[in-house]
Amino acid sequence: MARAFGYRPGSFGVLCHEFRRDPAPQFFASPRPGPRTQPKKSKAQELIVALRKQNHSVYEIAQALKEQKIALSPTAVREVLREEGFAPLPRRLDEERPARLRPTVEPVADVREFTLEERHFSTRCGGCFCSCPIGSVSRWILWEARLACRARG
Repeated sequence: MARAFGYRPGSFGVLCHEFRRDPAPQFFASPRPGPRTQPKKSKAQELIVALRKQNHSVYEIAQALKEQKIALSPTAVREVLREEGFAPLPRRLDEERPARLRPTVEPVADVREFTLEERHFSTRCGGCFCSCPIGSVSRWILWEARLACRARG
């Protein structure tokens, strides 16, 4: 019977369980209407449109609003622009973007230099050195060295 109504047997069983437990079920409950306006977006709408007409991106507009103490995310700015009929800007080249801090390119470690040979460790205690393979044995030895240092005081 569950499949006839587009339900799986387990889901249908849950519905039956809930129906039996509710003494006055509401089959056609109407949802309560939510808010019709969004004050933050409405307050910033004119400024958002003015900045887009100056060819600012969504992120630049969100930053300008933040500087004016209006906290709107880039997603909210994008929604306002879509409602106003603006299309997304084409992707800019790096030279066309405004000057600001960008991620730096750092040298990457060469994995070919990594070896699994024994390592030499020096602890905070000074004078406690050990050689061990990487893995659980090294953790055990370091734990033992830490306990020895604590015992020395």
